[in-house]
Amino acid sequence: MRARQMFQAEALLGLRRFERGERAPAQDVLALAEQRYQGDFLVDDPYDDWAVPVREEMRRLYLRVVRPLAELARHRGDPEQAGVPVAAGLSTSTRPTSAPTRS
Repeated sequence: MRARQMFQAEALLGLRRFERGERAPAQDVLALAEQRYQGDFLVDDPYDDWAVPVREEMRRLYLRVVRPLAELARHRGDPEQAGVPVAAGLSTSTRPTSAPTRS
């Protein structure tokens, strides 16, 4: 299984566990997914139009992962760790979402 598919599978599993209130298992799986995310998909080839929707979908999923990680850290009483995923999510969400235009 490719890294992107592993990230997606772990992220979705972790989110389901979080929604069910399974805090410890959710934390473990979401942390794995967060570590597996390597940044924007095919960022080195921004002109491949087909990759833009996949890139944006993976970015949105990453943002969905870091929010519950921050909430879980706050719930554990770890405000410093709670800020780490939020900062990572903010830096990811400020990246351009579409490919630059060719001159």
